[in-house]
Amino acid sequence: MDNSILKSPRYFEVTYPDKETNYSNLLSRYISNNIFNKTGSLLDVGCGNGEHLKAFNKIGYDVFGIDISPRVKEIKNFRTKQINFECGFELSEKFDFIFCKSVIEHIRNVDVMADSLYHNLKKDGKICIMTPSWEHCYQKFYNCHTHYTPFMKESLENILLMHNFKNVKVSYFYQLPSVWKYPFMKCFCKLINFLKIPYKKSKLIRFSREVMLLAEATK
Repeated sequence: MDNSILKSPRYFEVTYPDKETNYSNLLSRYISNNIFNKTGSLLDVGCGNGEHLKAFNKIGYDVFGIDISPRVKEIKNFRTKQINFECGFELSEKFDFIFCKSVIEHIRNVDVMADSLYHNLKKDGKICIMTPSWEHCYQKFYNCHTHYTPFMKESLENILLMHNFKNVKVSYFYQLPSVWKYPFMKCFCKLINFLKIPYKKSKLIRFSREVMLLAEATK
């Protein structure tokens, strides 16, 4: 019997308290402009409270969200479904794009997950996966006790290649919109990371050290 805390509403209440931010809008537009390059049908795998569903929909995507949490049923105005990713899944339709942020690190059997992502994507469709970079986040990775599978750049690339994805590219990604606009600021982020400056309450310091992996690939 699967008693995963991820299925409990308390997981989101404790880990992701409701707070309005503009980050999901900025990130969705960045992904759209730099990876997907056009609109179409989009599957948000691990859609949580629906913030990225709303953001991608604003841009013009036809969105569908799936999540293990029962809170997915509370998202209004969008098509959603509660799914246990550990068991694999195949929906009745395939999608032009798949977006999957901060999900695969919670999965024990990542090969089943990767296979499901592949089969729910249309031919020549594109996928974008984001997950913490173990190289940068290992001291904080297990702050969340539901994290099971850490990834390095090479391991994320390899699992996508093993499951037949093409044109695989994995890069380090700073969750700082200022860095997206001014790439030279990566130098300051790397310096902050190297100096191990304490987090305090600065998002600049935190997200200079907590680097993500951003993978893109096609079917």
